[in-house]
Order: sequence, then structure tokens, then C-alpha cells
Amino acid sequence: MREIYDHLGVYPPFGIGDTSADLPEKSECSITIEEVYRTAQIHIRSIGTDLIPRLRRELGRLRAGRLETVYIHLPLTAPATAAVVDAIENLGFFFAGLHLTSTGEDLLTLQYLNNQILDYDTVMVASSNAGRLKEYIRERDPWQE
Repeated sequence: MREIYDHLGVYPPFGIGDTSADLPEKSECSITIEEVYRTAQIHIRSIGTDLIPRLRRELGRLRAGRLETVYIHLPLTAPATAAVVDAIENLGFFFAGLHLTSTGEDLLTLQYLNNQILDYDTVMVASSNAGRLKEYIRERDPWQE
């Protein structure tokens, strides 16, 4: 993420923050299903102790609905995001990108590909930075050998 920000000339403060603080019981999130594209967008507004079990249930429901891709958007300004990313990746999500906002409430976007195997060799990139990013994503795609 730091390389993406550096390339854009944006220098936010990086740090883990205090993830040892007690999380609330309930997460705040919303799910939008885009039938035309067969995708779902999960927007996390706040992280609670129920997040991972809730995501596991929702992911099962979305997979059963034959959605092709599920995106999850996590707030980078929330210290708890760093604490849950590994558990979300263990559900099969992997890096998709950053969503930078003018308000500074940037989002980390992870993706879950349902029954899709991408041929990354067919993805054309416009720069060496984009090529490194493509390889980073390929290495994290659980469907790649």
C-alpha cells in the first residue's frame, strides 16, 4: 500500500495503532448486490467482534447465489482493520486495491473470486508500477498455483 501511495504522491501516516482495545460486539456494514455484474459490495463502516463469523455466513450465502465476485471495503483509518485482514484473507479474499477519497477516509478493497480462475498473463498493464501490482495480486490469488 505504501508503494501505491508513494507513486501517487500521497503520504498518509502509517502505523498499526492500538488494536488491543476492546472491539464493540457489533460491526456496522452494508451489502449491495449488483445483479447485472453478478457482484456484491460489502462496505464495512466499523469493526466488531462479530465481523469474521458474519462475513463467513454472508460469503456462503453470496457464493450460493452464484455471484462471481465479492468485494469488501475496509476503512484504513480504523486501527482494527489491521487486526482483521489476515482472518478475512483466510476466508479467501485477497488484495484488489485502494480507494482513495478526498476526505482522507481511504478504503482497502479485498476481492473474493467465486469459481473464477484469472489468466493474469492476458492482463495488459501500462507501467512497470502496474506490472508489480499485478504480480502482487497474482501471488495472493488463492486460485493461482
